[in-house]
Amino acid sequence: MELAVHLRDLTDAQALNDLPEQFSILYGEKAVKGLDWSALVDQRSLRLYIGDEFCIHRLPDIEELDAICQVAKGDFRGLTFLTPPLTDAGIDRCGPLFDILKDMDLGTEVVVNDWGVLLFLKEKYPSFQLSVGRLLNKGFKDPRLSNPDDAPELLADRAEFFNTCTFDSVEFPAKMQQLKVKRLERDLFPFGEPEIKRHGELQTSVYFPFGYITTGRVCWMSSFHAVAGRKFSISNGCRRTCQKLSLKLNHAKTDLQLFQTGNTIFYLYPPSKLAALVKQAETQKLRLVYQGLMV
Repeated sequence: MELAVHLRDLTDAQALNDLPEQFSILYGEKAVKGLDWSALVDQRSLRLYIGDEFCIHRLPDIEELDAICQVAKGDFRGLTFLTPPLTDAGIDRCGPLFDILKDMDLGTEVVVNDWGVLLFLKEKYPSFQLSVGRLLNKGFKDPRLSNPDDAPELLADRAEFFNTCTFDSVEFPAKMQQLKVKRLERDLFPFGEPEIKRHGELQTSVYFPFGYITTGRVCWMSSFHAVAGRKFSISNGCRRTCQKLSLKLNHAKTDLQLFQTGNTIFYLYPPSKLAALVKQAETQKLRLVYQGLMV
């Protein structure tokens, strides 16, 4: 098992020593008893994830990225840079960040959540190790399905319906090898089995303890300070409210614990799913990416 941690900035690194306490807050002492996360406390055993897969406004600026790269050289086992879906203007904006990563020559992995960005990086930055992000792995995540067992019309095909995703299709691994993609990044589906399928030589990363439900370009949180008539506008600007605030959501039709950060809604894995994921990671060489500090 390989462990990684996703940091927004270097100040979050101080929270690594508090990870056991964070799990206790999320799940309760009883639920996490028996799960050993001691390896997460040793910063030098970790791979570092930076950037963001959902929003360009949460990417580091040039100075922040340079500082993070300097720390990654000595204190972490490697560096992975997450990128969100990008417009042409977004790609231009990220160009200086890609240049820094190239010049640092850290063997950086870049996670893409946009097929256009993947092709762009293959052409302009062939030294990057490319991974396909979880936004490109489509599957059923709607939390409004309160109880799958109460949907008789789904019983016959339920297992396939809840576990089917893009990454597990027969054609997908061969296409990824053709594109020289080395890794797939994914999360657990809320109604599916916790087992993660491996695909030939493709390596796998799994995010925990949150999976994402949905995301979008229009951010509710960015509209909190906007004047009437300008809320929910793409051109509204961003105050990075999500870096200071996350919301816990309630929905009468689901038992999932839901949270919103910025433009994205997440769900917390039940303890049983988390335990099963850890067990599989230990035996099948999965990379687990702790993202609790980002949500």
